[in-house]
Amino acid sequence: MVNNKTLILIFTYLLCSMSNANAYLDPGTGSIILNAILAFIAGAAVTFSSWWMSFKMFIKKVFRLDKKNINKNTDEDINKDKT
Repeated sequence: MVNNKTLILIFTYLLCSMSNANAYLDPGTGSIILNAILAFIAGAAVTFSSWWMSFKMFIKKVFRLDKKNINKNTDEDINKDKT
């Protein structure tokens, strides 16, 4: 196992030995980056929307079941009182 001093020394060496990339980003590259960002946002929105709809349906089912159980219990209580 490598100790912390060795890792710090390696990280410092790599950080100090970096050189300039001299890279060129043309307008097409900027367009691709922008499209990727917009696609990520759209995908996240669709995923969140899908999960939100599922969550809402689950909550509606839970409360619908509670109302049915309450109505069933009150109907049974009313029928017991009549007999």
